[in-house]
Amino acid sequence: MENLEVTIQLPKLKLNIPEDSINFHYLEGIVFNLTRKIGQELLEELLQLIDDKLMTERKRGILPSG
Repeated sequence: MENLEVTIQLPKLKLNIPEDSINFHYLEGIVFNLTRKIGQELLEELLQLIDDKLMTERKRGILPSG
């Protein structure tokens, strides 16, 4: 199997952080949520690519139906 190439496009991001909320804990939460969302998008795209590839390349008629 050749290498899969994935391109992730993220929407523009604008954060409004109230001045009285700026602290390490608040910023840590923002970074955590951003990285979680990026990871979620990446994993979803990778799984879809793999699923599509497996679906198109599998041999037909080998598995019993039913």
